[in-house]
Amino acid sequence: MSEIEMFCYRAYLWCTPTQFCEHLKEPCPHYDAVCGHDKIDGDTTSESISTSTVFNSGLNVVDMSTIYVDCAVLSVMNQLSRHVGSYEVAALFNLSGNRVTLPFYVPKQTVSAASVDYEEPIAELAQQYPVHIHKHPSGTSKFSHNDLETTCVHFKVTLLYSDSEITDARVSIKGDDGNVYLIEPNIEIVHSEPTITRDDTSKIIIQPVTKTYNYNKN
Repeated sequence: MSEIEMFCYRAYLWCTPTQFCEHLKEPCPHYDAVCGHDKIDGDTTSESISTSTVFNSGLNVVDMSTIYVDCAVLSVMNQLSRHVGSYEVAALFNLSGNRVTLPFYVPKQTVSAASVDYEEPIAELAQQYPVHIHKHPSGTSKFSHNDLETTCVHFKVTLLYSDSEITDARVSIKGDDGNVYLIEPNIEIVHSEPTITRDDTSKIIIQPVTKTYNYNKN
């Protein structure tokens, strides 16, 4: 068989969609004369392979290109910031998909204007609270080189708080090669409010308004 003939046999979808193959000069073995679709392994069509076999991985995909931060998280950092004044401070938070939420945990720490020294095993706490947020002094809105090489590689998500805002973020991904890769995502604050349910409102009985009439007697 010639090289071009072998190519035609292997590249299933390259045969022209006609019953007669232009290269082999005979009926194409991958053409279904009844339905007009190219065939791969019997009756499986190219359409079914592209949707069910190739593109459906079955994996739960979480898009970490944007990290959403509940406003309650920002409120916690605001309160901690007021407590320490111009010093740095850190707290740990929960991660639900790509959303930073409560509950939170404040580890035992010694803080100064330029550092946070932990007095608890922070690596163990990262298993329960995968989000680390720490405060920088006013005007320093980016992670330091030391932050990127230490804190950011130990937590799934690391956020920086400065001047009452979340100003920087990193997502860490551990590769099969043993390296830790840091990705800089977008940051969005989620302003959520408590939601009441139908069970809550069903307990409220609204009494109908009773109209009263005044009759003037002459």
